[in-house]
Amino acid sequence: MRMCAIGGLTLMLVSWASAQAQEVTSPPAFKVGDTWTYTRSDEMNPRAGTRKVTETVTTVSDAGIETSVEGMKAGPHRYTKEGNTLRYGGTDYEPMVRYYAFPLSPGKTFEASFSHVESRNIHNTVYQTRQVRVVGWETVKTPAGEFKALKLVATGESGESGIGRGRSRRATEVTVWYSPDVRWFVRKEYKRAGARDETQELISYKLAQ
Repeated sequence: MRMCAIGGLTLMLVSWASAQAQEVTSPPAFKVGDTWTYTRSDEMNPRAGTRKVTETVTTVSDAGIETSVEGMKAGPHRYTKEGNTLRYGGTDYEPMVRYYAFPLSPGKTFEASFSHVESRNIHNTVYQTRQVRVVGWETVKTPAGEFKALKLVATGESGESGIGRGRSRRATEVTVWYSPDVRWFVRKEYKRAGARDETQELISYKLAQ
C-alpha cells in the first residue's frame, strides 16, 4: 500500500515537472532557409480579399535576422533574434515592434512601446504605447495545421504627431499566437479603433534543419 502511494506521488511529481517545463518557452533558433507563408485578410472590408505574404530567412547574425519577402512591394524585412520587428514593409521601427520577451510563460507582462516615421509624410511620427500579457497555451487551427500556441495580447493606444496635426490617440489590441513548432506565430489579429481589423494566418511553412 505504501509503495503504491509512493509510486503515485512520484508519477504526480514527474507529470507536474513535465507540465512546468512546457510552461516556459525559450527564444526561437532561426536558421537561414526558414520559410513561412501567411494570408493577410481585412475583416472589415471583405471586398479587399486576402493576399499571401511569404518570408524566407536569408541572414542570421547577432543583430537578428533578415528575410526576403514575396507578396509585398517593400522588403527585405528585419527582426531581432527573438522575432520582434525592426523593419517591415519599408518602415523602420524604434526601438522595435515587440511581441516577445523570452523566456515566455503564462502570466508574464512587459512594456512594448515604439514609434516610426510615416512613410508618406516624413514630418509625421506615429507612436504606440503597449503592454503585452502572456495569456497561456491554446490549440489553434490554421490552414497549415493544428498547433499548440502561446497566446499573447498587446493592448494600448496609438497616436500621431507632426506639423499641424497635434496629437491624436486611439485604442489598439493585437493578439498573437506563437508556436515553438514553427519558430514564429501561427495567427495574429489586429484591432484598432477607427481602422479596419486585420488577420494574419499561417498557411504553410518549411524549417531549415
